[in-house]
Amino acid sequence: MNIEVTIDWLSCTFQTAVGLQMARDLQLGQPLGRPTRKAQFGYNRIRQFEGGAVLMWSDGREDMGAHLVLSGSALRTSHALGMTPIEVARICHDNGGRCSRIDLAIDVINSDMSRYTFDKTERLKLSGKGRHSKLTSVIGEDES
Repeated sequence: MNIEVTIDWLSCTFQTAVGLQMARDLQLGQPLGRPTRKAQFGYNRIRQFEGGAVLMWSDGREDMGAHLVLSGSALRTSHALGMTPIEVARICHDNGGRCSRIDLAIDVINSDMSRYTFDKTERLKLSGKGRHSKLTSVIGEDES
């Protein structure tokens, strides 16, 4: 059996100036000239990057900080540009980032484990902070 664990989503909030600098220092790909979406969560500024990373901040609201969101595709782009997801997470932490969300993708390869191993009854034991864990099973066509 082989188990691979990958960071598949990372959201962190920084002091505004640090967040803007992080967007320059991390390998996120080129910034898009014009954002394709609006800022969320009370932020009024947004910068999107070609790999899918998003940075939001608010002019005149230093107390809100800057919120950096790296989806799985953004983390893969960063990795292709030379920075692994764990390096990104470490740099965020080392620069005072407060992580609000980290998703892990766990791949179990060459195992006798079936998708029924993780039925709803077992997953409910893993809940925390009022939320239930979410499990999405991806089964190849020949493994039904």
